[in-house]
Amino acid sequence: MKTFCFCFPVRAGVFLLSILTLGISGLLAAYGWKSFIAQKELLETGVKVAVVLANVSWSLLAIFSLFGFIGACAASLPFVSAYSQMLFWQWFIDLGLTIAYIAVTFKDLKHKFIEKCTTTDGNFLDAVFKDLKKSVDDAVAGKESDPLAVKADAVADPAKQEACESGFKLFVGIAVTVLVLYKLLALYGCVIAHRYVRQLREERTEDRWSSVEKRVDRHDLRIPPPPQQHV
Repeated sequence: MKTFCFCFPVRAGVFLLSILTLGISGLLAAYGWKSFIAQKELLETGVKVAVVLANVSWSLLAIFSLFGFIGACAASLPFVSAYSQMLFWQWFIDLGLTIAYIAVTFKDLKHKFIEKCTTTDGNFLDAVFKDLKKSVDDAVAGKESDPLAVKADAVADPAKQEACESGFKLFVGIAVTVLVLYKLLALYGCVIAHRYVRQLREERTEDRWSSVEKRVDRHDLRIPPPPQQHV
């Protein structure tokens, strides 16, 4: 029996992983399609394509996660194999979309971050958290808002510029570290599912050989010894 994390059976890992990916991908797909339908007229063509690809990817992962759950419960090789392959495909698709999103948005995000930082009195993080909370409340109420929006009449303090740029570099470093750890954890989930696929294949092969041996024993098939040659 194959294991993960040194001692846990991979079947239990796929069972828990399929529940986790089913819940997360289902919520992301539902929210993504809802947001896309509400704002598709405001999005540029390139952004529309990226959003549709992401939503399709999450939707397919939710469907195949259900396959993985059923496969783990019933020890079904076709279902678990389909789930494992979808995990790998979704991992690469999500990685590509994440890199593209960062490349497109981080330049504008840097400008907003530094401008917000240099024009905020008091604790910058408290101000950002308050704006984020307001953004969440607006999203629940169906309103649009920008958590890093800056007032038009705000006056930047040049003395804060260097500190704010250093803060943004730290923010990018933390964000990239979290993203790398997340992708490594997701990749390990792919490995767990692949190990269970290998285990099911090995078990199927063993069952076939066991069935052949039982049939041989039942019919008492004995191979006669080769004839002896007389000199």
